[in-house]
Amino acid sequence: MTYCEIIIQDNGKGFDAVHNEKIFGMFQQLEPSVDERSTGIGLAISKRIVENHQGKIIASGVRNKGATFKIYLPIEE
Repeated sequence: MTYCEIIIQDNGKGFDAVHNEKIFGMFQQLEPSVDERSTGIGLAISKRIVENHQGKIIASGVRNKGATFKIYLPIEE
């Protein structure tokens, strides 16, 4: 099967590699703080959408350097 690869990368605060899978959990905030207004559901929803299309999403990050998200979606031939 052929896949389309979509890469999203930022230079934000990133995260430790030990959280590569945990980050997709519903209501998971790696470092909840008063300054941030995140709910911890955005990446969980993203993963569900990608998987509903028979795809895969992979996260990797480096603390204080940013994060990379790779999305693989099948291409119909």
